[in-house]
Amino acid sequence: VFMGHAEDGSCCQPKRMPLCWPLRDVTAGRIRPSVLDVEPLRPLSKSTSGISQVHDPCYVRPRATGFATYVLLLCAPSVLFFAAVAPHLLHEGMQTLVVITCVSYGLATLFMGLAACTEPGLVPTSVDAHASRKPQASRILGEVVVNGVPMTVKFCVTCGIQRPLRASHCREMNRCINKWDHYCPWLGNSVGKRNYPFFVGFVGFTWLHAVFTACSSLYHLRRLTSNLDSTENHATGKALLSACATSPSSALLVVFCVLAGLLLTLLFTYHLYLISINQTTYENVRAEYIDRANPFDRGCLLNWAE
Repeated sequence: VFMGHAEDGSCCQPKRMPLCWPLRDVTAGRIRPSVLDVEPLRPLSKSTSGISQVHDPCYVRPRATGFATYVLLLCAPSVLFFAAVAPHLLHEGMQTLVVITCVSYGLATLFMGLAACTEPGLVPTSVDAHASRKPQASRILGEVVVNGVPMTVKFCVTCGIQRPLRASHCREMNRCINKWDHYCPWLGNSVGKRNYPFFVGFVGFTWLHAVFTACSSLYHLRRLTSNLDSTENHATGKALLSACATSPSSALLVVFCVLAGLLLTLLFTYHLYLISINQTTYENVRAEYIDRANPFDRGCLLNWAE
């Protein structure tokens, strides 16, 4: 059921008709009059003419939690590694481990910055909605058929727009976001269509950095243990404890990076799975397609290409 608009600005009677739109028009929020034979839906406003929209810059400033994540969880362990462990590895001829760890840290920093500062795909709001940003419930306008699957079309009262398919309203940012995945407090930004690839890259390279930092620190502890075992005739367990006491920074990095690596492994694997089936975290958690087919799933290879 769709509400048309008459020339005098009043709403016409609801029209019920079978709808089947091209996927590119549906996902972009465009409605072709030649297909529907009615005027496209427009944001509701006191004036039906001259409705303008508020557009956003390509980059945003992340919240303070993103900076805290970088300083405490990524930068501080890396600085400890390069200050306390890397010199010993270089002295032992393990330049490759140090270089790979350094490169993985740089890539993790780069992708974190891109994910945190890139505008996630904010849907432009109407001027009327931008004036008063009080969150309100969305209205269901009707349904469209995408690849044989009916999809609900909603109007966001808060943003004053017809919400594109797969877009959702983020409460943290109080905006509708195209292909909204989730709000990430570790980045201080929402994850949506425009910064999702950067988010996945950030998770993947941070996992790689944690793995190489843990392996490098563990290698250093193993060399210390072997030296103590051979020079002072310590038992293996006692030699390991002595090595941890000799280099507590290495022991701390091993414990921290192993725990972080396990969590990142689960998160990274989960998002690789979501990419393969072309679902967002929001859709998967809400079980949007548990009792119906996913109309956006085009197969693993095409999903990855998208």
